Amino acid sequence: MINLSFDNLRIAYNYLYKKAYDTEHDMWNHLYRKHKSIEILDKMFGIGEDIISNRLKHFGIILFNNNDKKSFTESLFYAIPLDIIKSTSQKELADMVGCSRVHISRMLRTHNIEGIKLLPGRPRNGY
Repeated sequence: MINLSFDNLRIAYNYLYKKAYDTEHDMWNHLYRKHKSIEILDKMFGIGEDIISNRLKHFGIILFNNNDKKSFTESLFYAIPLDIIKSTSQKELADMVGCSRVHISRMLRTHNIEGIKLLPGRPRNGY
């Protein structure tokens, strides 16, 4: 097993590539959204696909699957950070992505993501 300091990895990456990621989460989130491939990240860091996959999951980053044929709306939805998805109403997510609330609800259920249907203190307005 590799004994690895992920913060040192972030610092080294910032130094080598003249970047300024404040946290490990910021680094992984940006790099994974940019490359959409654990294999590419493994080639960059050489620490193993399993380790990278575990770190991405640890930070709640939704992993892309090359076999999935996502629609444009689904791709936009999955680009939203998980903490925002979990703290935003389905109606507001639908407005952000440009689809129906029902479609958002279906995507949340498909990936077992506990979202909120309505933000506290907001009127129901029939949805």
